[in-house]
This record gives sequence, structure tokens and C-alpha cells, in this order.
Amino acid sequence: MTEPTPHFPSESSGYPPYSMSPYSAGRPQVYPTVPPRTATMAILALIFGILIPPVGIVLGHIALSKVKTSGEGGRGLARAGLIVGYVSTFLAVIGLVLFFVLMKLLFGAIFSEMYV
Repeated sequence: MTEPTPHFPSESSGYPPYSMSPYSAGRPQVYPTVPPRTATMAILALIFGILIPPVGIVLGHIALSKVKTSGEGGRGLARAGLIVGYVSTFLAVIGLVLFFVLMKLLFGAIFSEMYV
């Protein structure tokens, strides 16, 4: 016995092609898209924003301009690197100022008692 061959509608029959389902008629096919590539400078901006904040600030500004012109992803990473870099630099400057002020007060009091 031979098996019957399936019936495929021909182009001249007026029916939609065989691969279309009645539920997708009139809707465009949606294919999965690949997310945009993350800019390497943006990743480096975040890493250096934590480790060496001034370098992170510079790389963050470079990454933001690159993301804007090239359309790559990573804008959030670049901004995070900038924020972390600026905050870390600000805290380091405040810490250094406090350190020198405290050292001046401490050693100033010590040396003033030595010469009395």
C-alpha cells in the first residue's frame, strides 16, 4: 500500500501559503533580535571608576561619546563609571584634606609642647 501524499495548496489556488497559520494572518513575522554590543570603554570606565577613579572619569566620558556616535550599548555602564569615579574622587579629596588638617593639629600640638 502506498501512503497518500499530503495536499499542498498551489499558488494559483488562491489560498495562503501552507506555512501560514490562521492566527498569524496579517501580522508581520517577528524574529528575535540580537541586543546591541556593549562598548568596551563603558565596561572599563566602571572598573577603573572603582579602582582608579580619575582614569574611570576619563574613560566614562570617552565611552559616553562613543556610545552616542556608534549606537553601541553600555550607556548605563559609562554613566555608572562616571558617577562612581566622581564620588570616589570627591571622597578621596575630602579624606586627604581631613588627614592633613588632623596631622597639622596633632603635630602642631606636639611640636609646640617640645619647644616650651
